Amino acid sequence: MMNTAQGKPSMLSRLSCAGIGVVLDRMLPRFPPTVRIETTNACNAQCVICPHRRMQRPIVTMGDALFEKIIDQCADHGCRTVHLHNFGEPLLDKRLPDRIRYAKAKGLSRVAIFSNGSLLAADMAERLIAAGLDEIKISFDGATREEFEQIRIPLRFDAIVANIKHLIEIRNARKARLKIRIACNSTSNKSGTMQFFDDSADGFSFGRVHNWADAEVESVSRTSARKPCSRVWRTFTILADGSVALCCLDYEGKVALGSAAETPIEEIWHSDSYRRIRHWHKTARQCQISICGNCSKSFW
Repeated sequence: MMNTAQGKPSMLSRLSCAGIGVVLDRMLPRFPPTVRIETTNACNAQCVICPHRRMQRPIVTMGDALFEKIIDQCADHGCRTVHLHNFGEPLLDKRLPDRIRYAKAKGLSRVAIFSNGSLLAADMAERLIAAGLDEIKISFDGATREEFEQIRIPLRFDAIVANIKHLIEIRNARKARLKIRIACNSTSNKSGTMQFFDDSADGFSFGRVHNWADAEVESVSRTSARKPCSRVWRTFTILADGSVALCCLDYEGKVALGSAAETPIEEIWHSDSYRRIRHWHKTARQCQISICGNCSKSFW
């Protein structure tokens, strides 16, 4: 760990974490408002801003019985949003349209996926729309063909652009409610990135490249002041084997909080382990948690 994570938290960090933490505690719902289900952790890209190529976990696709058990709990507790992705390309799960359809049939109001767009061929686009998918975010980094292909190896710029535009055309022709958004974390020109879809996409989000909780990644700008990460109050992440990870950045599942195959989600959500993690975030002691100590998401 870095020395800044090991040292005594500053007064600013303590005040920031305590003040925000109190509010987040008061708003903590009985059941997580957002459940992230990793139906597969396989990926067909080796993006330079993503550590998937270093992942040591076995490649797994979640079984139907476990998936349906999770969705049933979400439906019973009125969960607002289910994301059918985490650390992988969700369209590599061949049963994804069926799983979207199951979730929608159970009454879930918002089912979303995050994709790199490479597998959005016409047939898959039709199936996703027919299944009732509510939202798809497509990662699209770079403002030119050259920049895109340097970041999103080995994906091809022209193919991704064509896939996205075709998806939009099919959505419009079917008058489907699907929202299609473009997400970008790395680009030399935001306007240049937007020009490819600004007349047809439903929105853009431009984030900052983060360090994936890796102490060795020092290129991410941040202040020295801590903040509590709202993820531990608002999202619940289930890996493909059923393990409950701390968050979407815990790509190895280092902070295991239980198993959705063995324990109800609500019980894990209010477990002593979760309470302890929230307490450490409220007291600016994120360094007590292996992946939070140096995570750029826990600094302003």
